[in-house]
Amino acid sequence: MTTNKQTLENIENTLNAIASHMGITPGDAIAPETTPADPLSEVVPYDHKSPDVSAYHHLEVVQRLQRVDEPRTIRNLLREYMRDSVFAQLYTIKSPTTGALFAIYRLKVCSMTSPSGVEHNHVYTTPHFSVVCGAGFPKLVGWTIKGEYKVLDAFEDRGHKYLITEVI
Repeated sequence: MTTNKQTLENIENTLNAIASHMGITPGDAIAPETTPADPLSEVVPYDHKSPDVSAYHHLEVVQRLQRVDEPRTIRNLLREYMRDSVFAQLYTIKSPTTGALFAIYRLKVCSMTSPSGVEHNHVYTTPHFSVVCGAGFPKLVGWTIKGEYKVLDAFEDRGHKYLITEVI
């Protein structure tokens, strides 16, 4: 008879194998710090916006950040852009200082059903990559996906999972 511990170990081994197959490599499993060294905490000029949003949408976001006394950081702009849109899968913004490109993704669950009928909801997709995560979702911070996307922030909001990455 299979115990719960054996079942969890089998699931963990399967997820690790999928992650390895997808080219995901582990990094630091720590939450992002908002320090001056954090590229997402860079305050951008008032008119610096994502090419993916209209001037009107950007103005609404900037005014909302001002009302709640939040700085116009790359992180805050990306989060607010995504919060406004139900259908957008990603937004991008370039750092005006370094030229680095950052993207926020709303992860879409890709459920899988085993031959025994057990449904697993630990695989998520974006327009550029897939990720395997479960209870350790915030631990994706520091990971590099496909050698192209470094995860700088992972969070949940209003029932959705989000990643902010730097395109490397």
